[in-house]
Amino acid sequence: MKHIIFVTIVLLCCVFREGLSQNFPTNNLIHENISTINPSNYGYAKIPVLALNYQKYWSGISGAPENLSLLAETSLKSNQFGLGFHLAKYNVSFSSRLSGAVGYRQSLRINDNNFVNFGVQLGVEKNQIDFQRVIAADPDEVMMYTGGMSGIIGKTTVGLQYRYKTLQAGISAQLFFGKSFQIENSVLQEKLNVRKVPYYTLFFRYPVKIGKNWSYIPSLIIMSTQGLPFNIDNLHSFSYANKIDFGIGYRQSNNLYIHFGIDILRQVKISYAYQRNLSAFSTVFSNTHEIGIRVYLSRPKSSEDIKWSRSSNVSTEIREQMDQNELRIMELKRRIDSLEKTMKYQKSEILNLKTEQISKEEINKTLASGTTEKKNQNTEKKAQETIGKKAYEVVSTQNESVIEKLSNEINNKYFIVLGAFKNLDNAKMFKKTLKRELNYETTVQSFDSDEKKLYFITLSTEYSDVKIARDKLVLFKKEKKEEYSNYLNGEPWLLKIKK
Repeated sequence: MKHIIFVTIVLLCCVFREGLSQNFPTNNLIHENISTINPSNYGYAKIPVLALNYQKYWSGISGAPENLSLLAETSLKSNQFGLGFHLAKYNVSFSSRLSGAVGYRQSLRINDNNFVNFGVQLGVEKNQIDFQRVIAADPDEVMMYTGGMSGIIGKTTVGLQYRYKTLQAGISAQLFFGKSFQIENSVLQEKLNVRKVPYYTLFFRYPVKIGKNWSYIPSLIIMSTQGLPFNIDNLHSFSYANKIDFGIGYRQSNNLYIHFGIDILRQVKISYAYQRNLSAFSTVFSNTHEIGIRVYLSRPKSSEDIKWSRSSNVSTEIREQMDQNELRIMELKRRIDSLEKTMKYQKSEILNLKTEQISKEEINKTLASGTTEKKNQNTEKKAQETIGKKAYEVVSTQNESVIEKLSNEINNKYFIVLGAFKNLDNAKMFKKTLKRELNYETTVQSFDSDEKKLYFITLSTEYSDVKIARDKLVLFKKEKKEEYSNYLNGEPWLLKIKK
């Protein structure tokens, strides 16, 4: 009897697919709760959702497996992000498993029809064996075992999902950290190491409209525990007006199942699934029942929901409009973020250019020293003494005597100066900024002496009459002051250049 009890424990842990050695889910309603196996699907419904599922295997058999799970998920920032929480309890005979995990999903938009989702989930899992639930002919035979043994391990699930219009394709992997626990028989000198191994899933889902109110929804899930064969689960469902759905599915482990679901006023969906085993053990391993309840926490109610014939068209159109609007909102937010970054950079650039501008007083000194140098270098040749006259000059527009004197001179041209720089690159940048921000047409005028170079940014218009140039300057300052004040270090002024 002692050996039989211990061998039974080993077989239960290693043979059942839902046992402690590996635990990918075999729920029949998993196709509508993909987030339980792939965190990249969190928040896919775009509204907060609570989903409660209960599954009872092989009704009528004591100790048959039971599954209970709670899923909560939602989306954030126009479905750019998703959050989720998953709690699951699994019992089979004298063993049980309790797990909890939280997850995060990030959506990357490629274009209006193509999306890639990334998801990660972190959690813990407690595995437990209760020997007091072992049934034996002689209870004294199991006294050598303790009342129960358990172990807690960490786990993580990573997932990737691609969406093209209504097509969904995803892949995920669940990994465990460390070993769980060891069962040891001190009398028989035997022990069992229970080790958690990774499992992987691949799913496809492609809803297709086949009529005004009808949709056909084929889906496929491929699951595999590391070192074990694939388990293929395919389901073919039909949906009417997004209110009622039903379908039939087959799992590679010789299980056929049917399901039915109905929405109640768009707020609650109730689903039921029945599974029957088709193997030689069908008389034992059949009659598996599962019920699921999904609660949509923020689905709007409307009077049209009562009239299905109207609500089907309205809800479909609204959903399509909402999807398009969400895509537009995401694109606008992306553009706004890009514009904000650009504006922040340009604002810093404008401030820097403003501080780099040379003051009018410093320009006067530079022009005067440059002219003096040229005059001294040409004193030997009378023909070149005209160079000694100021080729560049800051015009004092408020001094009438200066204006009168300049009006009698010939071969002069005048420009309205907006800024001056010692660096040519800054001058070119300032010219570009004025065009971009204020739509000013400007020109770069350069002054070159033996020691210094100056670059003036002037309005493109050239004047030969100093009085006309002065009047244009006064008018420009009067009409444009509010525009240029954030870009100029001081006020515009008049520059004379001798031809």
